[in-house]
Amino acid sequence: MNIETLRKRNDMTIIEFCEKLDISRPTYYNWMSKPQIIPYKKLERLSELFRIPIEQIIDSEQNKTIYMSENDLLLIAKHQKAIEEIINKYKK
Repeated sequence: MNIETLRKRNDMTIIEFCEKLDISRPTYYNWMSKPQIIPYKKLERLSELFRIPIEQIIDSEQNKTIYMSENDLLLIAKHQKAIEEIINKYKK
């Protein structure tokens, strides 16, 4: 069951869902429309909110979503410029 189905089955509006997860509506729409990186803390919150195992959420969102810890996201941000330089070097 994907995130949107869970939200609807729990009679939750998009606004309520966003408030409970502390995300913006544009973030919600991005999660629903294209592959995303979702912080692991949000995944934990989803699990608590819908009372389902984290694995069930991951399985339902496979091939659409990547879950990362905040530390992973910070590391990527810290090294983004170096990563971009490497990518550009090999594009030539």
